[in-house]
Amino acid sequence: MAIFSKKRLIFAFLLLSQIFFFSKNSFSAQPSICELENNNELTSATALPLDKYASGTINPLKDIDYYKINVTAAGLLSISLTNVSNQIEAFISIFNKDGLRLVTKFSDARGMNINLERMLSEGDYYICVGDTPGKHISLVPYLLKANFSPAISFNCGEIVQGSISVKGEKDIYTLTASANDKVTIRATATSGYLDAYLELYAPDGTNLAKARGQID
Repeated sequence: MAIFSKKRLIFAFLLLSQIFFFSKNSFSAQPSICELENNNELTSATALPLDKYASGTINPLKDIDYYKINVTAAGLLSISLTNVSNQIEAFISIFNKDGLRLVTKFSDARGMNINLERMLSEGDYYICVGDTPGKHISLVPYLLKANFSPAISFNCGEIVQGSISVKGEKDIYTLTASANDKVTIRATATSGYLDAYLELYAPDGTNLAKARGQID
């Protein structure tokens, strides 16, 4: 159960599966976008269409690359940073349109690829790529891609039906609640076995609640 303190919060994430896993992208992927230097600030970010590859380099020292994306609905943003040079310890950050950092993920070591997910509402966002200590450069282009899965809208009191057919599948839904509403979400298996795991997010992607198994 979640009690809302802000008006019109959105439930935007439902996960009903085993732990999600990623597979590394093939280095044979061809980038559609190349970074446009100087893209070291939000105001000069390179536009990145969803589901397209961008390439860039971390050079000179303390170089950071910003990319601008737009999502047209609430849903799940999945970012992959691959082909990372073993010369840098990469990181990815997501900023909202006002420049507020929403989340950052660091690589565990030099040359490690990164995958990052974040629930978002519709609007403009920025992705930042750089070297964690800012002491390394790389002339080897990395590959950056942002995929987006829009949420299915439904109303309180409405029953929606879905299915989990492959390992790692995620079903994403969105609803609107008013201030001080109490929202109860239930997941029931209609056939087969279901070990449900649900998460509740605010429009900015902040996790509000999560539960597994019997969910009220």
